[in-house]
Amino acid sequence: MTPEEHELIARMFAKQLRYFEVLIRILQSREIVEGDDLSAFLALVKSDHERSVAALRSVKGDFQLIAKEIGLAVRFPN
Repeated sequence: MTPEEHELIARMFAKQLRYFEVLIRILQSREIVEGDDLSAFLALVKSDHERSVAALRSVKGDFQLIAKEIGLAVRFPN
C-alpha cells in the first residue's frame, strides 16, 4: 500500500468516527441512549445485511471522492 493509500484509509476512518461521535453525543444529550443501548445498536448493525450493502456503496462513493481530492485514482474490483 502506498503512503497515499494509507492516508486515504486514515481519512475515511476519521470521517466515520466523527459521524459516530456526533450521533452518540446527540443521542446522549437527549437521554435517548442509556445503559447497554450502544451494544444493542452495534449488534443490529452487524445483523442487517441489506443496509450493510447500501452502506458499503455509500462508503465507496465517499472513498472515491476523498481519493480524488488527494490526487489518488482508485478502482474497486467487480
